[in-house]
Amino acid sequence: MVHVSRTSIAAAGSLILVAVAIARLAPVYYALSQTYDEPFHVATGMEWLDRGKYTYEAQHPPLARVADALGPYLRGLGSHGRESGWDEGNDILYSRGSYRHNLTLARLGALPFFVLACAAIFVWGRRWYTLGTAVWAVFLFTCLPPVLSSASQATTDMACVATIMLALYAFLRWVENPDKPRSAMLGAAIALALLSKFSSIPFLLACFASAAAYFWFLRREWLFKGFNGRWQNALVTAGVCVILVWAGYRFSFHSLSEERGYNKTLISVTAEDSRAGRVFAEISQIPFPMPEFAHGLYMVARHNRAGHDSFLLGDYRDHGWWDFFPIMLAIKTPIGFLLLTAAGTVLIAAQIRRRTWQHRLNVVFPVVILLVCMASSLNMGGRHILPIYPLLAVLAGYAVSKAFRNDAKWVTAPAAILLVGWTAVDSWLARPDYIAYFNQLAGNHPERITVEADLGQDVQRLSQTLRELGASHVALKLNTTARLEEEGLPPFKEVPAFERVSGYVAISDWFYQMGYAENKSFAWLRAYTPLRRVGKTITLYNIP
Repeated sequence: MVHVSRTSIAAAGSLILVAVAIARLAPVYYALSQTYDEPFHVATGMEWLDRGKYTYEAQHPPLARVADALGPYLRGLGSHGRESGWDEGNDILYSRGSYRHNLTLARLGALPFFVLACAAIFVWGRRWYTLGTAVWAVFLFTCLPPVLSSASQATTDMACVATIMLALYAFLRWVENPDKPRSAMLGAAIALALLSKFSSIPFLLACFASAAAYFWFLRREWLFKGFNGRWQNALVTAGVCVILVWAGYRFSFHSLSEERGYNKTLISVTAEDSRAGRVFAEISQIPFPMPEFAHGLYMVARHNRAGHDSFLLGDYRDHGWWDFFPIMLAIKTPIGFLLLTAAGTVLIAAQIRRRTWQHRLNVVFPVVILLVCMASSLNMGGRHILPIYPLLAVLAGYAVSKAFRNDAKWVTAPAAILLVGWTAVDSWLARPDYIAYFNQLAGNHPERITVEADLGQDVQRLSQTLRELGASHVALKLNTTARLEEEGLPPFKEVPAFERVSGYVAISDWFYQMGYAENKSFAWLRAYTPLRRVGKTITLYNIP
């Protein structure tokens, strides 16, 4: 008789949960049009694969983008050599008259990272909590609409979520025993995070710093125990990390001046005739490894200083609000999940002296990630705080597991099942519009609270609606990078911001809310009653 361990059964059950979640993503691929950034990510990834270069943009590292382009590349698609990354990406996606198929292949690139995130959650819950915690955490994570949204898009967000969780897990394992194998594992995990998205740098640095502060104040003896050996192994971590990141940039070795967009960067930093400008120009002529990485970090910092268009509660800003991300968490996360997360946090805090340091840091890390987001001036949607969800899922899973193992389980167990069910039903009802999900706190008009940067996936639905209405022409203002002339729309023109037009008018929430808040754009539309909502993001009018 073959003996099967409980861990194997739990792992198999978790794999089934992940498979079910992946199956639920299938309608997204064909029902929803591309998000704003998807073609650009595909273009840069394809350039890396097909031409051995990475020149379109340095603001994001290549790993996730290469994964996004891998499906189309394996199908035989390649670079078109267009000057614009947006044009290049659309050329790839619209190749061979198979837009939906190509877009699906690109979106499949996020799935390995979704599976990796679930695996990291499982091993985290299994090692420092219980098997029940691990399974419940995976189930809850796979029910979160913001997570499913990122798992179904050809972007960089899911890779960032997975690799940050993996790096934090490797870090805690290294703290437990900082030997050379675990040092190498930590270096590899950090490298994957750095190659996924640059926002992983402040997230990981803040988490590592908070852990160091914890040990300094509460377990200082650990810091000095085996100090020399620990720092020698830390060099292993750094070496592995640097080599793998350099490999991600194809071991590039050239000067900053050879980077695409370098001249614009230089001019924006200093005047060309200034002393600082001349020094910077001279330094930028010196070749060094992976200058794309350094250029990318600068571009991110510059973007953060410049700000980005944002809309919150009827107000427009280009440098954001300190409470933007707490509000996003509150309205973009299923309420049942939030309550379970709070319960798990309370359970740990109530017995804080008896808890392990891993439990304590599991509570600290999400807070630190939230604080990092709150300090950013880039309020471009809830997707930027996605790395918090795996950690919250573990806390929520712990609450559910604990509900079945206490003296009052006849009360706590039904309550936990109710909250789990609420989360699962919310997720089911949201399909396939996971990106446009808002919980009950947002009310019937969440677009009056915020408009996400990527809420532009209803172009195909609009085309179908206009065909059903027999529309002969339409005025459009849509937040999309899709090629509207290839989407089966009737003849169209752009909606003027300050001038009334008649006939069918379709406008994305992004422009309707953001434009009005910024400069009263499209205010004339507010005098008319909408004909209908198209999907979750477009309002259609028939102006007499």
